[in-house]
Amino acid sequence: MVPTELDVAEVYEAARLAALYRYGVLDTVAEPVWDNLCRLAAQICEAPIALIGFIDQSRHWFKAAYGWKVEALPREQSWCAQAICRPEPLLLTDLDQDPRYREHPLVVRDPCIRAYANQPLIDGEGFVLGTLSVMDPQPRQFSLSQLQGLQTVAEQVIAQLQLRRFWQLEDPTVYPSTSAPSSPLGNTGQEIDKGRKVWDPTHPQVHPDAQRAHEQLYRRIVDTAQEGIWVVDEQGKTCFINRRLGQLLGYTAPEMLGRGLMEFVEPDQRQRVQRLSVPPGQVSSEQLEICWWRKDGSLLWSLVSTSPMLESE
Repeated sequence: MVPTELDVAEVYEAARLAALYRYGVLDTVAEPVWDNLCRLAAQICEAPIALIGFIDQSRHWFKAAYGWKVEALPREQSWCAQAICRPEPLLLTDLDQDPRYREHPLVVRDPCIRAYANQPLIDGEGFVLGTLSVMDPQPRQFSLSQLQGLQTVAEQVIAQLQLRRFWQLEDPTVYPSTSAPSSPLGNTGQEIDKGRKVWDPTHPQVHPDAQRAHEQLYRRIVDTAQEGIWVVDEQGKTCFINRRLGQLLGYTAPEMLGRGLMEFVEPDQRQRVQRLSVPPGQVSSEQLEICWWRKDGSLLWSLVSTSPMLESE
């Protein structure tokens, strides 16, 4: 008997769900590394909302959410569920004008999404486990560099998932179980958002090898980012630059560390740079084109947005 298309789809879905469950990520506590990847995706795409989610039998559950407090959506309401059958990026620039989606609950009700882009999260076996997505309540286009950046972050999400699986096999005590601890704070967590707990890899009780693995992952993400990343302290002194920023301006990291941000800004632009200051915990709502001095004396125009960093970050 020749299997039907439905039979093949059912077998694939059963295998996909088995692969997802093997990672043990569903219903786990929040973790800073995932939250930071989510925020990085939002910053790269200059979008107010970003989500990292996994699709099980009945729902789209979110391991991390930036800009929107949501834990899960019914699978039938998730655009990301389409990625299971169509394992390629989905780009929707104006949902209100798309007859397929204009009546969708997320379009007609809060958060009133108008633009959407996702990158499927595909594991080493080829299964689509979920998506990394960004959303905007305004119709808009996403640039090629933003979509490429989204793909890069998605690859790091998969790397983090594989790291979780590795440590579950090597040492099950490294990661918390798939359900939140019964203690108000757990062994390694902080209580946020009505009892939701955050697993902190820097906590003393976390295995040192896991801490080192998280630090290495952060460095890899930052060093492979296609956008320049520049960290300054409260006095505007340079604390860190990534490799891409050094390439853009023509400096090495030691040449920039400790120097003031304004030293690299074309004098006529310095007052405009002050407008990029925003309250803690927010991404700048305004992106500005700023003119920078490069090491060779030439000028570089770039689009800049900022995000404050808390001491815990």
